[in-house]
Amino acid sequence: MAKKRTHQKSASRRGSFELRYYAVAVLDLLGQKQAIRELGKIELIEENRSTLVEKLKESFGARDLFKKAVLPLADKLIHHPPAPGFSNLSPNQKGLYRRLRASRLRIWSFSDTVVAYAPLGSPQGDPAVRDLYSILVTCATTMLLLLGEGIPVRGAVEIGTGLETRDGEIYGPAFVDAYDLHENIAGYPRIVVGDRLRAALHNMLEYRGNNDVAFLIREIARLCASLVTEDQDGMLFVDYLGPGFRQIIDGGHYYQVFQTALEFVKNEHESRIKLRDCKLAARYAWLRQYFEARAPGWNATDEKT
Repeated sequence: MAKKRTHQKSASRRGSFELRYYAVAVLDLLGQKQAIRELGKIELIEENRSTLVEKLKESFGARDLFKKAVLPLADKLIHHPPAPGFSNLSPNQKGLYRRLRASRLRIWSFSDTVVAYAPLGSPQGDPAVRDLYSILVTCATTMLLLLGEGIPVRGAVEIGTGLETRDGEIYGPAFVDAYDLHENIAGYPRIVVGDRLRAALHNMLEYRGNNDVAFLIREIARLCASLVTEDQDGMLFVDYLGPGFRQIIDGGHYYQVFQTALEFVKNEHESRIKLRDCKLAARYAWLRQYFEARAPGWNATDEKT
Protein backbone atom coordinates (compact mmCIF):
# COMPACT_ATOMS: atom_id res chain seq x y z
CA MET A 1 0.00 0.00 0.00
CA ALA A 2 2.84 2.37 0.84
CA LYS A 3 4.34 1.92 -2.62
CA LYS A 4 0.98 2.62 -4.20
CA ARG A 5 0.56 5.88 -2.23
CA THR A 6 4.07 6.95 -3.25
CA HIS A 7 3.25 6.26 -6.87
CA GLN A 8 0.03 8.27 -6.58
CA LYS A 9 1.89 11.20 -5.04
CA SER A 10 4.45 11.13 -7.84
CA ALA A 11 1.72 11.00 -10.45
CA SER A 12 0.03 13.93 -8.77
CA ARG A 13 3.20 15.94 -9.07
CA ARG A 14 3.55 15.07 -12.72
CA GLY A 15 -0.04 16.13 -13.23
CA SER A 16 0.52 19.50 -11.54
CA PHE A 17 1.49 21.08 -14.86
CA GLU A 18 -1.40 23.28 -15.95
CA LEU A 19 -2.40 23.99 -19.53
CA ARG A 20 -3.44 27.65 -19.71
CA TYR A 21 -3.30 30.72 -21.93
CA TYR A 22 0.02 32.53 -22.31
CA ALA A 23 1.42 35.47 -24.17
CA VAL A 24 4.72 34.36 -25.69
CA ALA A 25 7.40 36.43 -27.44
CA VAL A 26 10.13 34.69 -29.44
CA LEU A 27 13.17 36.89 -30.10
CA ASP A 28 15.86 35.76 -32.53
CA LEU A 29 19.19 37.56 -31.98
CA LEU A 30 20.32 37.68 -35.59
CA GLY A 31 23.88 37.06 -36.70
CA GLN A 32 24.76 34.80 -33.79
CA LYS A 33 24.49 31.56 -35.76
CA GLN A 34 27.25 32.72 -38.11
CA ALA A 35 29.51 33.57 -35.18
CA ILE A 36 28.87 30.11 -33.71
CA ARG A 37 29.66 28.44 -37.06
CA GLU A 38 32.93 30.37 -37.32
CA LEU A 39 33.81 29.27 -33.80
CA GLY A 40 33.35 25.64 -34.84
CA LYS A 41 35.89 26.02 -37.65
CA ILE A 42 38.75 26.94 -35.30
CA GLU A 43 41.01 24.12 -34.17
CA LEU A 44 41.18 23.60 -30.41
CA ILE A 45 44.90 24.18 -29.89
CA GLU A 46 46.81 26.53 -27.60
CA GLU A 47 47.94 28.78 -30.46
CA ASN A 48 44.31 29.58 -31.23
CA ARG A 49 43.32 30.44 -27.66
CA SER A 50 43.00 34.21 -28.19
CA THR A 51 41.02 33.75 -31.42
CA LEU A 52 38.75 31.22 -29.75
CA VAL A 53 38.07 33.55 -26.83
CA GLU A 54 37.31 36.43 -29.20
CA LYS A 55 34.91 34.35 -31.31
CA LEU A 56 33.28 32.94 -28.19
CA LYS A 57 32.59 36.47 -26.97
CA GLU A 58 31.09 37.33 -30.36
CA SER A 59 28.81 34.30 -30.33
CA PHE A 60 27.71 34.83 -26.73
CA GLY A 61 27.80 38.62 -26.73
CA ALA A 62 24.19 39.26 -27.74
CA ARG A 63 22.70 37.04 -25.02
CA ASP A 64 25.12 38.49 -22.47
CA LEU A 65 24.10 42.02 -23.44
CA PHE A 66 20.44 41.02 -23.23
CA LYS A 67 20.92 39.83 -19.65
CA LYS A 68 23.14 42.70 -18.47
CA ALA A 69 21.55 45.67 -20.25
CA VAL A 70 18.11 44.85 -21.64
CA LEU A 71 16.59 42.95 -18.72
CA PRO A 72 17.56 45.47 -15.99
CA LEU A 73 16.14 48.38 -18.00
CA ALA A 74 12.98 46.47 -18.94
CA ASP A 75 12.47 45.52 -15.29
CA LYS A 76 12.85 49.17 -14.28
CA LEU A 77 10.30 50.28 -16.86
CA ILE A 78 7.85 47.51 -15.91
CA HIS A 79 8.03 48.32 -12.21
CA HIS A 80 7.97 52.09 -12.47
CA PRO A 81 6.53 54.03 -9.48
CA PRO A 82 2.75 54.32 -9.18
CA ALA A 83 0.97 57.25 -10.79
CA PRO A 84 0.86 60.51 -8.77
CA GLY A 85 -2.79 59.95 -7.80
CA PHE A 86 -1.97 56.61 -6.11
CA SER A 87 -1.72 58.21 -2.64
CA ASN A 88 -5.32 59.42 -2.93
CA LEU A 89 -6.72 55.94 -3.48
CA SER A 90 -8.53 54.00 -0.78
CA PRO A 91 -6.81 50.93 0.75
CA ASN A 92 -8.99 48.64 -1.40
CA GLN A 93 -8.17 50.62 -4.53
CA LYS A 94 -4.45 50.52 -3.72
CA GLY A 95 -4.62 46.75 -3.32
CA LEU A 96 -6.42 46.44 -6.64
CA TYR A 97 -3.89 48.74 -8.32
CA ARG A 98 -0.99 46.61 -7.05
CA ARG A 99 -2.74 43.40 -8.09
CA LEU A 100 -3.30 44.57 -11.65
CA ARG A 101 0.24 45.95 -11.89
CA ALA A 102 1.84 42.69 -10.78
CA SER A 103 3.93 41.01 -13.48
CA ARG A 104 4.67 37.28 -13.85
CA LEU A 105 7.02 37.68 -16.79
CA ARG A 106 9.41 34.76 -17.35
CA ILE A 107 12.50 34.61 -19.55
CA TRP A 108 13.84 31.43 -21.17
CA SER A 109 16.79 31.39 -23.56
CA PHE A 110 18.53 28.81 -25.72
CA SER A 111 21.22 29.20 -28.37
CA ASP A 112 20.58 32.59 -30.06
CA THR A 113 16.88 32.73 -29.11
CA VAL A 114 15.20 34.44 -26.15
CA VAL A 115 11.63 33.61 -25.11
CA ALA A 116 9.59 35.93 -22.88
CA TYR A 117 6.25 34.61 -21.65
CA ALA A 118 3.55 35.12 -19.03
CA PRO A 119 0.15 33.60 -18.18
CA LEU A 120 -2.83 35.68 -19.28
CA GLY A 121 -5.15 35.34 -16.35
CA SER A 122 -4.99 36.28 -12.68
CA PRO A 123 -6.19 34.11 -9.77
CA GLN A 124 -9.03 36.62 -9.34
CA GLY A 125 -10.12 36.09 -12.93
CA ASP A 126 -8.99 39.51 -14.18
CA PRO A 127 -7.33 39.75 -17.60
CA ALA A 128 -3.58 39.86 -16.94
CA VAL A 129 -3.15 42.97 -19.04
CA ARG A 130 -0.11 43.93 -16.99
CA ASP A 131 1.73 40.80 -18.15
CA LEU A 132 1.02 41.75 -21.75
CA TYR A 133 2.43 45.21 -21.02
CA SER A 134 5.55 43.62 -19.50
CA ILE A 135 6.18 41.50 -22.60
CA LEU A 136 5.69 44.42 -25.00
CA VAL A 137 8.02 46.65 -22.96
CA THR A 138 10.65 43.87 -22.92
CA CYS A 139 10.34 43.49 -26.71
CA ALA A 140 10.65 47.24 -27.31
CA THR A 141 13.65 47.55 -24.98
CA THR A 142 15.34 44.60 -26.69
CA MET A 143 14.92 46.10 -30.16
CA LEU A 144 16.20 49.57 -29.26
CA LEU A 145 19.19 48.60 -27.11
CA LEU A 146 20.44 45.72 -29.26
CA LEU A 147 20.12 47.66 -32.51
CA GLY A 148 22.10 50.37 -30.75
CA GLU A 149 24.84 47.78 -30.35
CA GLY A 150 24.62 46.62 -33.96
CA ILE A 151 22.65 43.47 -33.16
CA PRO A 152 19.43 43.11 -35.18
CA VAL A 153 16.51 41.19 -33.72
CA ARG A 154 13.59 39.47 -35.43
CA GLY A 155 10.68 38.12 -33.45
CA ALA A 156 6.97 37.70 -32.80
CA VAL A 157 4.57 37.75 -29.90
CA GLU A 158 1.31 35.78 -29.81
CA ILE A 159 -1.28 34.32 -27.46
CA GLY A 160 -2.15 30.64 -27.16
CA THR A 161 -2.29 27.65 -24.85
CA GLY A 162 0.89 26.42 -23.29
CA LEU A 163 2.48 24.38 -20.56
CA GLU A 164 5.16 25.74 -18.24
CA THR A 165 7.68 23.24 -16.90
CA ARG A 166 9.48 23.38 -13.56
CA ASP A 167 12.63 24.26 -15.49
CA GLY A 168 11.11 27.56 -16.59
CA GLU A 169 10.44 26.54 -20.18
CA ILE A 170 7.21 26.98 -22.14
CA TYR A 171 5.77 24.40 -24.53
CA GLY A 172 2.63 24.16 -26.61
CA PRO A 173 0.79 26.05 -29.35
CA ALA A 174 1.58 29.47 -27.83
CA PHE A 175 5.31 28.94 -28.33
CA VAL A 176 4.98 27.19 -31.70
CA ASP A 177 2.71 29.88 -33.14
CA ALA A 178 4.99 32.71 -31.97
CA TYR A 179 8.00 30.85 -33.36
CA ASP A 180 6.31 30.31 -36.73
CA LEU A 181 5.33 33.98 -36.94
CA HIS A 182 8.89 35.09 -36.26
CA GLU A 183 10.28 32.58 -38.76
CA ASN A 184 7.81 33.05 -41.62
CA ILE A 185 6.11 36.43 -41.24
CA ALA A 186 8.41 38.90 -39.45
CA GLY A 187 10.79 39.06 -42.43
CA TYR A 188 12.98 42.02 -41.56
CA PRO A 189 14.23 42.97 -38.07
CA ARG A 190 10.99 43.66 -36.22
CA ILE A 191 8.72 41.94 -33.70
CA VAL A 192 5.30 41.20 -35.18
CA VAL A 193 2.10 40.82 -33.20
CA GLY A 194 -0.14 37.83 -33.86
CA ASP A 195 -3.85 38.04 -34.68
CA ARG A 196 -5.00 36.50 -31.39
CA LEU A 197 -3.02 39.04 -29.40
CA ARG A 198 -4.44 41.83 -31.56
CA ALA A 199 -7.96 40.60 -30.78
CA ALA A 200 -7.20 40.24 -27.05
CA LEU A 201 -5.84 43.79 -26.88
CA HIS A 202 -8.97 45.09 -28.60
CA ASN A 203 -11.13 43.27 -26.05
CA MET A 204 -9.13 44.73 -23.16
CA LEU A 205 -9.53 48.25 -24.59
CA GLU A 206 -13.29 47.64 -24.72
CA TYR A 207 -13.44 45.94 -21.30
CA ARG A 208 -16.90 46.62 -19.89
CA GLY A 209 -17.66 48.08 -16.52
CA ASN A 210 -17.54 51.32 -14.57
CA ASN A 211 -15.76 49.97 -11.51
CA ASP A 212 -12.12 50.37 -10.53
CA VAL A 213 -11.10 47.02 -12.04
CA ALA A 214 -12.50 47.88 -15.46
CA PHE A 215 -10.98 51.35 -15.39
CA LEU A 216 -7.47 50.09 -14.58
CA ILE A 217 -7.68 47.29 -17.16
CA ARG A 218 -8.59 49.81 -19.87
CA GLU A 219 -5.88 52.20 -18.68
CA ILE A 220 -3.12 49.58 -18.94
CA ALA A 221 -4.58 48.30 -22.23
CA ARG A 222 -4.17 51.82 -23.65
CA LEU A 223 -0.52 51.70 -22.63
CA CYS A 224 -0.17 48.38 -24.45
CA ALA A 225 -1.87 49.80 -27.54
CA SER A 226 0.62 52.69 -27.57
CA LEU A 227 3.44 50.15 -27.96
CA VAL A 228 2.22 48.64 -31.24
CA THR A 229 1.43 49.99 -34.69
CA GLU A 230 0.47 48.66 -38.11
CA ASP A 231 3.22 48.09 -40.67
CA GLN A 232 3.07 48.50 -44.45
CA ASP A 233 2.02 44.87 -44.89
CA GLY A 234 -0.91 45.17 -42.47
CA MET A 235 0.83 43.33 -39.62
CA LEU A 236 0.96 44.87 -36.17
CA PHE A 237 4.46 45.12 -34.76
CA VAL A 238 6.14 46.45 -31.62
CA ASP A 239 6.61 50.19 -32.14
CA TYR A 240 9.85 50.64 -30.20
CA LEU A 241 10.54 54.05 -31.77
CA GLY A 242 6.99 55.34 -31.43
CA PRO A 243 5.72 58.05 -29.07
CA GLY A 244 4.26 55.52 -26.61
CA PHE A 245 7.54 53.78 -25.86
CA ARG A 246 9.54 57.00 -26.19
CA GLN A 247 7.46 58.48 -23.37
CA ILE A 248 7.82 55.37 -21.19
CA ILE A 249 11.58 55.14 -21.68
CA ASP A 250 12.10 58.91 -21.45
CA GLY A 251 13.46 59.18 -24.99
CA GLY A 252 15.82 62.07 -24.30
CA HIS A 253 18.01 59.81 -22.21
CA TYR A 254 18.32 57.40 -25.16
CA TYR A 255 18.78 59.93 -27.97
CA GLN A 256 22.31 58.69 -28.66
CA VAL A 257 21.19 55.05 -28.66
CA PHE A 258 18.66 55.93 -31.34
CA GLN A 259 21.27 57.77 -33.41
CA THR A 260 23.73 54.86 -33.16
CA ALA A 261 21.01 52.38 -34.14
CA LEU A 262 20.00 54.55 -37.09
CA GLU A 263 23.60 54.70 -38.34
CA PHE A 264 23.88 50.92 -38.04
CA VAL A 265 20.70 50.44 -40.07
CA LYS A 266 21.84 52.87 -42.78
CA ASN A 267 25.27 51.23 -43.04
CA GLU A 268 23.78 47.73 -43.24
CA HIS A 269 21.34 48.81 -45.94
CA GLU A 270 24.03 50.47 -48.06
CA SER A 271 26.55 47.65 -47.62
CA ARG A 272 23.96 45.04 -48.68
CA ILE A 273 23.23 47.08 -51.80
CA LYS A 274 26.95 47.17 -52.66
CA LEU A 275 27.22 43.40 -52.11
CA ARG A 276 24.17 42.83 -54.35
CA ASP A 277 22.55 41.02 -51.44
CA CYS A 278 19.02 41.78 -52.66
CA LYS A 279 17.26 39.82 -49.92
CA LEU A 280 18.90 41.59 -46.98
CA ALA A 281 19.03 44.93 -48.80
CA ALA A 282 15.23 44.83 -49.10
CA ARG A 283 14.82 43.91 -45.44
CA TYR A 284 17.07 46.72 -44.25
CA ALA A 285 15.25 49.11 -46.61
CA TRP A 286 12.04 48.42 -44.66
CA LEU A 287 13.84 48.90 -41.36
CA ARG A 288 15.46 52.12 -42.58
CA GLN A 289 12.08 53.49 -43.68
CA TYR A 290 10.71 52.82 -40.20
CA PHE A 291 13.66 54.57 -38.51
CA GLU A 292 13.52 57.58 -40.80
CA ALA A 293 9.75 57.90 -40.38
CA ARG A 294 10.16 57.94 -36.59
CA ALA A 295 13.32 60.09 -36.53
CA PRO A 296 11.55 63.50 -36.22
CA GLY A 297 10.06 62.47 -32.88
CA TRP A 298 13.44 61.52 -31.51
CA ASN A 299 15.19 64.55 -32.99
CA ALA A 300 12.56 66.79 -31.49
CA THR A 301 13.21 65.33 -28.03
CA ASP A 302 15.64 67.42 -26.01
CA GLU A 303 18.81 65.46 -25.46
CA LYS A 304 19.44 65.00 -21.77
CA THR A 305 22.58 64.24 -19.85
